[in-house]
Amino acid sequence: MIARLVRLSCVVGLLHVALIAQQPTASLSGVVVSDSDGRTPIRRAVVTLTASTIVRNLSVVTDDQGRFTFLNLGAGTYSISVSKAAYLSRAYGAKQSGRPGTAIALAQGQQVTGLSVALERGAVLAGTIRDMSGRPAPDVPITIVPAARLNGPGTLEDSPGGPLRTDDRGMYRVYGLAPGEYVVAASLIFQRANTLSRPSAASNDAVLRALEQRGSTRASVAIAAPDGGELAYAPVFYPGTPIAQDAQRVRVAAGEVRDGLDFVFVPISSHHVSGQIVTVDGSTLPSVVLSLTSIGPRLPILAAGFPLIAAGLKQQADGTFVFSNVAPGHYALEARGNPGTAPIDTRASSLTIANAVTGALWALVEVTVTEADVTGVTVAMRPTVTLSGQVRFDSTSAPPRDLTTLHVGLTRATAGTAGMSAREVAQLALDQPRSGAVTADGTFTVTNISAGMYTLVADLPGWWLRSAVVQGRDVLDTGIDFSDEPVDTRAVLTFTDRRPGVSGQLQSSSGRPAPEYSVVIFPADRVMWAATRRLRSTRPASDGAFSFTDLPAGDYLVAALTDLDPDTWQTPTFLEQLLSSSVKVTVSEDAITRQDLRIQ
Repeated sequence: MIARLVRLSCVVGLLHVALIAQQPTASLSGVVVSDSDGRTPIRRAVVTLTASTIVRNLSVVTDDQGRFTFLNLGAGTYSISVSKAAYLSRAYGAKQSGRPGTAIALAQGQQVTGLSVALERGAVLAGTIRDMSGRPAPDVPITIVPAARLNGPGTLEDSPGGPLRTDDRGMYRVYGLAPGEYVVAASLIFQRANTLSRPSAASNDAVLRALEQRGSTRASVAIAAPDGGELAYAPVFYPGTPIAQDAQRVRVAAGEVRDGLDFVFVPISSHHVSGQIVTVDGSTLPSVVLSLTSIGPRLPILAAGFPLIAAGLKQQADGTFVFSNVAPGHYALEARGNPGTAPIDTRASSLTIANAVTGALWALVEVTVTEADVTGVTVAMRPTVTLSGQVRFDSTSAPPRDLTTLHVGLTRATAGTAGMSAREVAQLALDQPRSGAVTADGTFTVTNISAGMYTLVADLPGWWLRSAVVQGRDVLDTGIDFSDEPVDTRAVLTFTDRRPGVSGQLQSSSGRPAPEYSVVIFPADRVMWAATRRLRSTRPASDGAFSFTDLPAGDYLVAALTDLDPDTWQTPTFLEQLLSSSVKVTVSEDAITRQDLRIQ
């Protein structure tokens, strides 16, 4: 529900904080219960207390009645979160798991009792993995992947509680999952990356006999078959596909148990991916490192945990190349290199992941492998882009004397993968962050940038990066869109020690604090709704106090809601609904604007 607000007061002024040393005598106490009935206490839950006024987080364990207590606390604003195996973690005051909670404003010597946090059980996914003979497959790594990340760059995924393997019966059971859609993946950690082939029936029988003689059904290491082939297993997604995007999605609610998610490992045919490296201007073939990376969730299919396929690559001096033993799936073929030098021998044992992200020339091609070899792939190398610029200061105090510790970084913009091509998503996964060191005179250069949209990052402790202007636009709001043209781009970065923002108190219609609401602030100008740094949300503390800091100057709207979905509230459709119930506030360049609000 959107609350209708009225303006109580608006004061603009610099923020001053006075610290008074007093003995810490305040306390917080409460109980952790089950969300199913709101009464059953949960024992041995871990309750964690955080605050900016304490050096490190404090944690206690609930007793048999679910009770917890924190003693000897000083005045301040505290947050409480609770976790326990098989349950979903939750913050005090949160409407549900995964949502922000309510901070507790604690006065000197105040004794706050009667706090309550209700935990709900997580969902469960369970099933059995079998080999091609129908026998249980023990010790197989299982990965649970949120369906939303199937096409995203992601990182190496682990199931809740850490890596999971099937037991001696080939069974797995994953608990403590948040409500949502998931896919289940099973993968054996190969000792070699080029061990996929289609064995004959005689080969299968011979391998099974060899495994029986060894007293194990584990097949994580390739075994030579009588016909000269090798047998290994590719990652398999439920209900039995090697392609992540073809996996069946399993939806679960909180506390729901979904078992019977059984599937089988089967040998599959591997294929070749071949083509040629070319240059746009016809110059000498560059020294190039090629990598073939699976698009989708990264699974622990290689011993090192990386998706790079290099062992099966053969690269010739004329620019032709062949990747062998490639399983069906969607891939990104990336090339990095330098002009005018001989091709790199990618079969060398010294090849590392770092080699694949250097060089002044670059290319990326999407490749889909199904049931046949992929030939004729053209990898057209093009120059990368350079960003250079100057760091400036607009401040009331003297700028730092030493700027050489500051780095200007660029990372791929990740506003969302919806609507993006597989090639674009793959580039999110492949591109490593680029950075350039700032010199003593405040200049910097970032090189080897491939085409695409980037976010600029520069962190200087005690200072706020107010703007980064490129060609007359503040790219902190829009991002930097580098074209395919090999042009140099200049930027001016301005840091300040003035930290503008909005603070205030949210009250109910009766004048009491209203911590049960969420407060959001967003630009009054619809054009700026895409600038995520100008869109903020928070939960007021128990005394109704809320604040937003480091907001760029301009006109904003403030709204209060009974609940807030962190995944959807920043969309234009949602913000449109807030317009009629919002209060306008203006943020200046160098002050905290005080804006108290009351719900009508």
